[in-house]
Amino acid sequence: SEVVLSNDSSSTTYLPGPIPPKQVAIITFTLSISRNAKPGIYRGELILNYILESGGSGLEITETKYVDVRIHKLGGFEPITPLWLNRSAAPGDVGSVLVITIRNSEVPSMKGIYADLALPPGFLYTINWSRYARITPVAIVPSILTPQELEKIISRAIYMQSLQLSAGIGDVLVFSIPLAIMENVRPGSYTLLLKLDFVDQWDSKQSIEIPIKFWLLGSTKYMEIMGSKAVLELGERRSRIVFRLKNVGSGPAYEVYVAIARVSPGISITSAVKYIPKIDPGEEIELCFEAVANPSSPYTGPMPALVMIIFADPLGYRHIVNQSITIYVEGYSKFKVIDVTVEPKPAVIGRKLTISGTLINLGTAIAKYSEIYLRSPILMNASTSYMYLGDVDVGAQMPFSLEAHVRNDTKPGKYIVEIILRYRNIYNEEVIRSFNISIEVAEVSPVTTPTQILFAGDMYRIAVIIAVVLFMILVGIAMTRYLRKVPRSS
Repeated sequence: SEVVLSNDSSSTTYLPGPIPPKQVAIITFTLSISRNAKPGIYRGELILNYILESGGSGLEITETKYVDVRIHKLGGFEPITPLWLNRSAAPGDVGSVLVITIRNSEVPSMKGIYADLALPPGFLYTINWSRYARITPVAIVPSILTPQELEKIISRAIYMQSLQLSAGIGDVLVFSIPLAIMENVRPGSYTLLLKLDFVDQWDSKQSIEIPIKFWLLGSTKYMEIMGSKAVLELGERRSRIVFRLKNVGSGPAYEVYVAIARVSPGISITSAVKYIPKIDPGEEIELCFEAVANPSSPYTGPMPALVMIIFADPLGYRHIVNQSITIYVEGYSKFKVIDVTVEPKPAVIGRKLTISGTLINLGTAIAKYSEIYLRSPILMNASTSYMYLGDVDVGAQMPFSLEAHVRNDTKPGKYIVEIILRYRNIYNEEVIRSFNISIEVAEVSPVTTPTQILFAGDMYRIAVIIAVVLFMILVGIAMTRYLRKVPRSS
């Protein structure tokens, strides 16, 4: 039989008498049960040898009875759903703590408790960087605890030993397992094996294997701010701060709150908090905040702003991430062209064209190194129609005059010519503005000499001129003859 008596064949117990009639006597035997014994009911012989007091020296009697010995399977250990401490774990994490709690519902006493741990592939115990380890419970508590209570107990267990060294029925064993998760592991469900070893109430060594299923749901590593566009122009009533928020991780982020929590003086944010129900892994969400800069603020240039991001991971743990963006507060240059003239009008094919006007800076910032020129497909060498204006201050008026030649292959009609203004802002970035004007182009007109009709007044003036000329000629002839007749003195 697999049920073996303590002396290998029999167990003898002596019960001192006498036992009065109709009384109950308790007889105790000590048995050792083989580890290979299967659960079930085993029958054993109970041999009773006693002296029946019937007068005199009494009568010795021997009776044989049969006793059923019921053997149960070692069990009664109920694993509670494992949880990750502080945050949801994800592939690539190192140091994520998996908390396993097991309730003892049958064994009256457990001492010297430890467990042999076997992890699934892709998971390593960080103490020895192996899939296999021998661990002890960090705490034995009388009831199931919340995650917050478990966190406090595990934190204290790092610095002190558990005061309770044994567990009874109803007690909960708490195991803390720091893990390293390989990058090639995918989110999903996994099973680890925990072989529990302890000494029971009979001082017998017991062990039981408990498979425990746990879940790897992924997590949000952090929230990345991308493509920030935050330019606030002095004097504008509305400007926008735009950026994209990206979930860098393997798990979704839930109930995401994004707030611009701290900005520099002179900047006001309208509706500074945004709410996003869910951001999937790798997803990018574009956020837009309305903002305005005080037009009389003395602060300009790049200014930092704090962006606070609050979200819940797949396990419901709340996390706060602080990021920063740069807000550029600057003036703007706004130009207007007035008093534009075009000479000749209309422009002539193949001839020179002159465009003149006045440039006014209506903005709030100076335009540095300004230059102006013409651009149109009907102009020859339009880039040579260039004029350097220099720095154009706020409110300044700058006259300009640009010349170019109309192409010979241009057909008559109306065309658009662009006046191009190129300058640099406070960050030395090149800015180009264009102004369109409409001109008319015509062909070259033939040159003809008109026939003049002489009137009476014209004839009279001509006759007087001829008479004067003739008179002068006659006077000249007469004086010549006179001088010839007069003798010359020696």
